[in-house]
Amino acid sequence: MIRKSDIPFYAFSFGFSVCLWALSGLIMCSTSSCGGNGANRPENKQHVELDDSSIKIDLVRPFPNEEWTAIEVVGATEIVVERQGVKQNVVLLRVCEFENSPAKATAAIDSLKRLVLGKSVVVDYRDPEVKRVDDRGRLPAYVYLAPLLEERAILVNVEMVRRGLLKIDMSKGEGKYAKVFRDAELESRAGSFAGCNR
Repeated sequence: MIRKSDIPFYAFSFGFSVCLWALSGLIMCSTSSCGGNGANRPENKQHVELDDSSIKIDLVRPFPNEEWTAIEVVGATEIVVERQGVKQNVVLLRVCEFENSPAKATAAIDSLKRLVLGKSVVVDYRDPEVKRVDDRGRLPAYVYLAPLLEERAILVNVEMVRRGLLKIDMSKGEGKYAKVFRDAELESRAGSFAGCNR
């Protein structure tokens, strides 16, 4: 039997227990994916889908000291980047889609999305062998995954060749990373004799 004089004690104990329960729930949410898949957590924002064999290359400078954000993947070799409200279509330099291989093109688009979409990139368009923009207004360029503070970085163009999803296209000159591209193509075993789909 509860005495009237004990009521305040029980009320306090119940309230304290409720507070502890609520606090424990908040702590658990802050350390798990509570409320979604964790996509909005800061540590996931710059996640890049790479594996242990992804090639980090020594950067050949100079190149534009500007970070862009990849906001759209248009095709297997084309992305849209944005910086300070300015958008630009960029086509990956020295690579092309495999001829007569729509399945590989689809796989390349999916892989490119996972690799760059929403990520910070540097667009290197300074190549004396290539026009500043092509006939469709696109900027042919090497695309690096945000290497501004590093001496080595992932070059997206090379990474897509290494995965066997794009092939080398040296029809407009070899450029400064010719050996890196060839090594990536050998590693992919995708075959250098296949034609380009242009």
